[in-house]
Amino acid sequence: MGDLSRLLADANEQIMRADNKEKLQELLGTYERVLEQDASNYKALWSLGRYNVVMVLGYTETPSEKEEYNLIAINWCERPMDTHSDLEWVIAQDPHKRDSPYPANVHFQRDAKAMLAHADE
Repeated sequence: MGDLSRLLADANEQIMRADNKEKLQELLGTYERVLEQDASNYKALWSLGRYNVVMVLGYTETPSEKEEYNLIAINWCERPMDTHSDLEWVIAQDPHKRDSPYPANVHFQRDAKAMLAHADE
């Protein structure tokens, strides 16, 4: 666990220095190494999505490069949903949502009332 903590601390330091494409790629690499040790690490998954969006907005120029990083960002942004316990409960209520090719098919706003009732159990 010490190495994982060190990698997360390194990432926090890299965030402050990620002011160009190369440094941002280093930051992304650090979060990918976190996932090699803990595949469901929420902070790393969420950060990979967020910082790939930063890459799209700040450090890509060609349409193909923007598309590549957008697709990567979408993938990373969707993966943390699998670590959310409320998502598992929503899917248990409506199992066909698990087979959806697009995880955002689980509508938290629509299911919020039922989830809140479930939280009191």
